[in-house]
Amino acid sequence: MGKIKTKLILSVFILILLASIAQAELSVDDNQVILEVDYDDLDDDEQELNLDQQFTLKNSAETEEVILTIIDVKSDYDVKFSTTTSDSYSFTFEGTEKTINLKTQIPVEADQGEHDIATLKITTSSGQETSIPIRTNVHSMLEIKKIYAYVNNFDNYKKAINDDETEVKNLSPGDKIRLGFRLENLFDEDYDYGDMEGTITLTLDDSEFGKDLDEEEDFDLLAGEDLSDKDQEIILNFEIPMDTEKGTYQLDVEIEAKDDNKAKFTIDWIIYLEVERETDDVRIESATLDPEEISCLRRSNLIVKVTNYGSSKQSHAALSILNTDLGIDMDYNFALERGHEDDNSHIEKIIIDLDKDFEVGTYPIDIISYYDYNVFGDKKIVYLEVKECTTVPSEPEAEPTPEPTSEPEAPKETIPEITTTAVAAPATPNLNAAATYEPLESTELKFEESTLMVVLMILAMGVTLIIIGILIVALVKQ
Repeated sequence: MGKIKTKLILSVFILILLASIAQAELSVDDNQVILEVDYDDLDDDEQELNLDQQFTLKNSAETEEVILTIIDVKSDYDVKFSTTTSDSYSFTFEGTEKTINLKTQIPVEADQGEHDIATLKITTSSGQETSIPIRTNVHSMLEIKKIYAYVNNFDNYKKAINDDETEVKNLSPGDKIRLGFRLENLFDEDYDYGDMEGTITLTLDDSEFGKDLDEEEDFDLLAGEDLSDKDQEIILNFEIPMDTEKGTYQLDVEIEAKDDNKAKFTIDWIIYLEVERETDDVRIESATLDPEEISCLRRSNLIVKVTNYGSSKQSHAALSILNTDLGIDMDYNFALERGHEDDNSHIEKIIIDLDKDFEVGTYPIDIISYYDYNVFGDKKIVYLEVKECTTVPSEPEAEPTPEPTSEPEAPKETIPEITTTAVAAPATPNLNAAATYEPLESTELKFEESTLMVVLMILAMGVTLIIIGILIVALVKQ
């Protein structure tokens, strides 16, 4: 019994000794040294940031000889101890905590988030050797001021989305959603490299939502710019699909931007969309007149689409179209599947034909949907405007007198019939027909000249004979 008691006491003593050894080890919170980096103090064209930061070294021993060394410093970074302005620091650790000051110089092109830049090596006289990472935590220089959700009526926002409220409720299939993002660039407006280019992306991937949502919008944000007004919002639009089932859906928002140093800043956000479906919800999805105004041709086509948005099948849906002045009094009955299924819509088309002397005016056409035969569902009104026919048949325009294309021809002379047969002298051959080709009118003119030549030759022969006769008479007298 005595031996067992002795062993038990010895075991407890060893455990206490081991515990005291463990407590004597030096430590740093979270086993890492984090240097907080904020670029908001950068000015002009600065490309490096000087930081004076500190961390707390803890130890349970009363006295300990300690050597701290900074090793594995990343290129373009400089990390020193403020006390020694070197990468090594030796001291006697008295007490349980000691503040260690660091002096660092870092480049300003690092992306948002944590980055390993060096290692802190701890060596003690009791034989402890520990390595702890030194990291920078680069803060985002892009901030969401607010996100505004507008539903159908874009003049007034439905709600503001922030850290405390991320859900948009009471949405229905077919609702049109507009998200307005108000952002701020946290760089100083005088910083030369602080302008940002970015993209906002919306993603929703859920089969029950009906179809995947993937929308994005690019933006530019100058250094120091604060988009705080409605007219400055960056807008993204989407629609709740008609076949979306009742439920809550996660819409992922990612905002990513780069400054002129190519440093990247990212904000991730989640918006929850709560879609409701009433049990009975038969709506007139659309009602259109084509055309809406008629005059001389007094005919228009009315197309009406009725859709079941509700969660129940409508076996006895109905539609009424009415205007007594136009002589329209139509009733239709049909069945509609559940709102998130196929065949949940019905289309009716009617042709409106009016007499040419039908009274001019504006005529409202009431369109009403029902379920369970006669329970009111929805109503829309379209307006047909009948205008006076002002078109007057125009008189046929007189045909313009064609302008002469050439000089008018001189009246042709009447050539008396010549009984004497004469052969015209052959024309001189034309050796360049292509270059001297003349139109038909010129050919007719040549013919007239040839006939005249024959007459002249006959007269010349007569004159010649007369002269010869006179000469013969004179010779005989001699």
